[in-house]
Amino acid sequence: MPGVLAVAFALRFALMPADIGYGYIAFVPGIVLLALVAGPGPALLYTALSSVLAMVAFPPANGLPGDVDDLAGFVFCALSGVAITSGIQREGLVDLDE
Repeated sequence: MPGVLAVAFALRFALMPADIGYGYIAFVPGIVLLALVAGPGPALLYTALSSVLAMVAFPPANGLPGDVDDLAGFVFCALSGVAITSGIQREGLVDLDE
């Protein structure tokens, strides 16, 4: 899981300047990957870590951390990760018992 987080973080930095916002979007593919490969536990942990990392490392475009837009992005990222993980598990796309 740390490797997936590091790759997503590096790609986010390489593709966009840190100060334009949209810090959360680069971490979504990692949520899907971990939910498919490792299961819900690692995917939810990754969701929590990537949400906090994005909020700290990629300040909003207006430079005011903690404003409504920044907090909305954080909550949306966290809830999206939970929804993606639970949806993959509910649909039976992964059978971790094999």
